[in-house]
Amino acid sequence: MLAALNTSGLRELLAATEGESHVKASVSTANPEGGIRALGLMEVLLGSASCTDPVTEGIGLLERDACEIVRAFGRVTGETTAVVSFSLLRQTLCSKLHVDHVPLRVMVTYFGAGTEAGLNTGLNTGLNTGLNTVLNTGLNTGPNTVLDTGLNTVLNTGLNTGLNTGLNTGINTVLNTGLNTGLNTGLNTGLSGYRIQGLVASCTQNYDS
Repeated sequence: MLAALNTSGLRELLAATEGESHVKASVSTANPEGGIRALGLMEVLLGSASCTDPVTEGIGLLERDACEIVRAFGRVTGETTAVVSFSLLRQTLCSKLHVDHVPLRVMVTYFGAGTEAGLNTGLNTGLNTGLNTVLNTGLNTGPNTVLDTGLNTVLNTGLNTGLNTGLNTGINTVLNTGLNTGLNTGLNTGLSGYRIQGLVASCTQNYDS
């Protein structure tokens, strides 16, 4: 199918079309054809662009492939309906991996940079690493800064100024150094999720996902 898509001219036409496109609908897993056609992929993806017969056939290939994916999704999950979405993305939506909140999602990238996915096993590792960094880096750095800065200022300037400066510096250090370092480390280590770019189809149970 990808070979036929590559010769349809659809990729080139999408590349020349400005902006991004998103469409989503709930369809029957037993008979998805009507629901998939109702998405109106031709209009959603290409707007008023003039389409050749091969491009029209390329859209038909996408629709037929989506129908097969929905049927397989229904067989595996036992669900009678599935939520199908098509997205044409010019850049990733999230700077980090997007964390998913559905039991199962099928994703297909037809054109573009593709889909990066993180494994579920990375979730605990990411969170544990992030929280440990918060505790070890942020909390240790924060109190030390409180004591060093605050006490010195107490001696030199006065009690109120010292405590305010010390506490503010320490708390800011905890928040800025500890949390930022910890959360960035946690997310980068491997939270379950994905990051997508290109023409992507998604199939899941949850309409709000």
